[in-house]
Amino acid sequence: MGKTGLKLLFFFYRVCFAKDNGNTLLVINIGKVSDLFKGGIYELIIHNSYLYLIVYKKNNKSKLMEKDMKNVGDIKGIIIGGTGFIGYHAVKEFITRGYDLTIIAKDTVKDLDIPKNIQIILADINILEDSEVLELFKGYDFLVYAAGADDRVIPPKPAYDFFYRENVASSQRILSIAKAAGIRKAILLGSYFAYFNRIWPNMELTKKHPYIRSRVEQEEACLKTSGEDFQVCILELPYIFGYMEGRKSLWQPLINYIKSPYPLFYTKGGTNMIAVEHVAEAIVGAVDRGQGGRIYTVGDENVTWNDLLNHIMTIMGIKKKIIIVPTFILKGLMYCLSIVHRVKGKESGLNPVDYVYLQTVNTFFDPKPAIKALGYKTGGLNEALEKNIKGSFYERRKP
Repeated sequence: MGKTGLKLLFFFYRVCFAKDNGNTLLVINIGKVSDLFKGGIYELIIHNSYLYLIVYKKNNKSKLMEKDMKNVGDIKGIIIGGTGFIGYHAVKEFITRGYDLTIIAKDTVKDLDIPKNIQIILADINILEDSEVLELFKGYDFLVYAAGADDRVIPPKPAYDFFYRENVASSQRILSIAKAAGIRKAILLGSYFAYFNRIWPNMELTKKHPYIRSRVEQEEACLKTSGEDFQVCILELPYIFGYMEGRKSLWQPLINYIKSPYPLFYTKGGTNMIAVEHVAEAIVGAVDRGQGGRIYTVGDENVTWNDLLNHIMTIMGIKKKIIIVPTFILKGLMYCLSIVHRVKGKESGLNPVDYVYLQTVNTFFDPKPAIKALGYKTGGLNEALEKNIKGSFYERRKP
C-alpha cells in the first residue's frame, strides 16, 4: 500500500474509507469483519492499540498484485517486439524505471542502445512450439505484446486471412500461453480504429476494413483471457511520432513529399497524435496501474492535417501552399488504387475508397481518461516531429 494510503489511515479510527492509487480501501475493526469480504486482498495494520483490516476490493486492484510492496527491480517482464519502434521506446522507459526485462523479437538493429544485461532473444514467436514459448515465459510477472501487422501492409488477397493470423490468432495464443506460464499481467498494443468502431457503429468499419476487423476481434479474443489471476489491459494507439536509430521513420514518405518540388496536395480532416516517449510511459503505466479487462484509448493532441503540414514545413524552413483535394476526386483515385491491388492479387487492410471518409474527418478523441488512469505525460509533439525530420535527412544521406 502506498504512503498516501498509510497517511490517510492515521486520521481514521474504527471504520473508515480511504483511497490508495485508485483502489477502494475499507478500514474496519477486526472484530467486525464478515464473510462479505471473502476473496479480497487483505492487509492488517496495528495503530493506537487497534487492529485494522485493509480490504482491497476484488477486481479493483491497480498494481502487480503481491509484488506491490517489493522493489520494481524484482518485477520481471517480457517485451514481444521490443526492437521495433514502439517496443524499443517502451524498453527504454522500463529500463529507466529499473524493471528486469527480456526482449523477444524477430530481428534487431545494429548498435541497439540497450544495456548489455538486457537479454534479447531473436526468434519468431509465432513459429515456436507452445511448449517452447511456455518455457520462455516461466518466471515472469508481466508481458507487453508490441507485435502484429499494421495497416501499411498490403497482403495477398483475402487481406482478412492475413490480419486475422497476424493480429488475432497470434496474440490470443501468446496471451493464453502467458496465462498458463503464471504471468499475471499482459499489455496488448492495439489500434485506435477499434475505438472509432465503438463510437461510430453506423459506419460498420469492421465490414469495410479487414484490418479494423482484426483489431476489434483481437481485443475481444484477448480480453476473454483476462481474469483474477491474469489481467489483460489494452492500449488503443493513435498516430505516433518519434524516431529510432536504425529503423526507417514511418513518416519519411510524407517528409520526402513535402521536401519535393511538387505541389502539396492533401486532404481535409485531422487526428490525434502523440510522441512515442509518452506511449512508452503509458505502457509502463498500464503495467503499474492499469486494471485488468480495461481498454485505454491513449493519445495526446488533436491536430488537423493542415496544422501538421504547416508545422512540419516551419521546422524544415519550407513554404508551400496546401491544396485540399476534393473528396470525390480522392474516391476516384482510391478506386484506381484498389484496381491496381486487385490486378496484383493483393488487398489493403483498409478499403481505399471507404477509407477516404476516415482520412477526411476529424478522428479526434479526449485522451484525459487514459492520461489520468495511466499517468503518462503529454506534449513534446514538436520535438518528436523534429526528430522525425532529422532522421529522414539522415536516412537519405546514408549510402
